[in-house]
Amino acid sequence: MSRLSLLDATFLLVDSAVSPKHVGALQLYERPAAAGEDFVLRLYRRLQRIPPRTPFDKKLKMRRFGLPEWVDEPSLDWDYHLRHVALPAPGNNLQLTEMIGELHERPLDRHKPLWRVYLIEGLAQRRFAIYIKIHHAYGDGMTIAFWLNHWLGGSSRSQLQTALWSPPPAGPAPESPLDSLPVSVIPELYKLALRQVMSAAGISRKRLPVPFAAPRTAFNTQVTADRSFAILDLDLAAMRAVGRGHDATVNDVLLAVTDLALHRYLGEHGGNTDRPLVAQMPISLRSGSDGPGGNQVTMALVELASGRTRSPMSRLQKIHAACRDVKNEYRALSPEATTLYIAVLELIAQAGESLHLTDQMPALGNVLVSNVPGPQKAAYLDGARLVGAYPVSTFAPGLVLNLTVYSYAGKLHCGLLGARRAIPDIDHLAELMLEAFADLQAAAKTG
Repeated sequence: MSRLSLLDATFLLVDSAVSPKHVGALQLYERPAAAGEDFVLRLYRRLQRIPPRTPFDKKLKMRRFGLPEWVDEPSLDWDYHLRHVALPAPGNNLQLTEMIGELHERPLDRHKPLWRVYLIEGLAQRRFAIYIKIHHAYGDGMTIAFWLNHWLGGSSRSQLQTALWSPPPAGPAPESPLDSLPVSVIPELYKLALRQVMSAAGISRKRLPVPFAAPRTAFNTQVTADRSFAILDLDLAAMRAVGRGHDATVNDVLLAVTDLALHRYLGEHGGNTDRPLVAQMPISLRSGSDGPGGNQVTMALVELASGRTRSPMSRLQKIHAACRDVKNEYRALSPEATTLYIAVLELIAQAGESLHLTDQMPALGNVLVSNVPGPQKAAYLDGARLVGAYPVSTFAPGLVLNLTVYSYAGKLHCGLLGARRAIPDIDHLAELMLEAFADLQAAAKTG
């Protein structure tokens, strides 16, 4: 039995039927050349024989007072946790993402360990998919990426040895900054607030967003239970080439692509596109010695470019400068101070969402953008090559749009999650991102 950290437990406390806090991934595979039509069925049966390990053999025990605890689940219900389903053949990516959106809507059963895995066949080109969802209380993006990677091999000859739910034993997760907050964070937060006021007043050249000053958009509506999902791929070497001449990182380029696409989307739907949008970006607090497990993450607010910024490269330059200022600001703060600062802001936004006041409250941000690193060499599951790995995340309070990307084998695999009622055409938003990247590439070549 082990007690959840305060940060881990927070994901349970804010979990709801319309905004469940599970995250996951959609993995696309190509069957081995010599594999028969029953490859996925045989894989499914073999996976059922692999027992779960911590934390996948743990379920929740709620306590009347204090934080919840993880307790052992002696008998796993395999019919619930591992499913074998199919699309009508030959299924395409649009049909697949529609299925994932529907599966991702459904909350996890709190009376069982908080994870599910679906093996999906029926796709064209000898492909099959695996959709995984895991409650955020188990771990952050880095932890879940570790679990997603450990069952993969590095060769087409790799044989199935383990499963996602049977990771190697890990040491105890590091203590969450929220579990021990020193008094010294108070002057740190006072100085941060003062610098934000100076930035907003134009006294400082640094671009530090003032909380709850983002423009209201279609992405800041009261959350509903329905989900829409889309995927796209961006070439990692091409993104580096775009940023190289401006000292911009891949993350800067990703934000510029996202910003340009969102402004175009809002413009097409009659939204206000003049004011700069604000991105919420998770920041890992893990050190090199920290092992997987639990949540070690905080959030940064980054002001993007104005809708009046017509040049794609000028937009990239503004975003690069804003990211630099935010990074420098966070380096000057302790992990405890940054975690408490963001926790308070998220708590305010969550209160507004819980009270159904999102449509009336000022917006904290307009989109959550997260970047999770993965392996850069091809990976295989029982000889089947992994051809795409797309995160399927959750919403921050007050938001109904999440973009999470996963770098793998020279690509950024992007998963766009939205509330279907607010963003019914999320596949069009994915197309706008591809157009925005093409425009940035063209501008980089001519500039």
